[in-house]
Amino acid sequence: MATSAIDKLRAARQPKRMVRVEAADLDIWFSPVTTADLEMLRGRDPKSDEEWSLTLLVLKAEDEAGGKLFSFGDLPVLKSEIAANVIAGIVGQMWTNLSSGDAAVAEAKREIRADPPSGSVSA
Repeated sequence: MATSAIDKLRAARQPKRMVRVEAADLDIWFSPVTTADLEMLRGRDPKSDEEWSLTLLVLKAEDEAGGKLFSFGDLPVLKSEIAANVIAGIVGQMWTNLSSGDAAVAEAKREIRADPPSGSVSA
């Protein structure tokens, strides 16, 4: 039996990756960013690139066992107490899972901003 295109795409899906934050002695695990993740992110209606990155971090960051590391209640602390370069480094690693690199990130952000949600979705 021939393998279907969808089966080939599923087989090519990258496994979870880990980012080590040395200064915090913390390992952050995440699965590849999917279209479903981008839709959920759009529903949260981030107002800036920084808020966009923080929301993605909250949505995707897990411990090794798959438990969520952050909640949306953590956003104020992440925003005001964690260095922007630390957040950018972690989120940048999430995007390295995309095969088309920076162009895909820019395109995804453009699409989200071009079609903003009519209301916000609560998580």
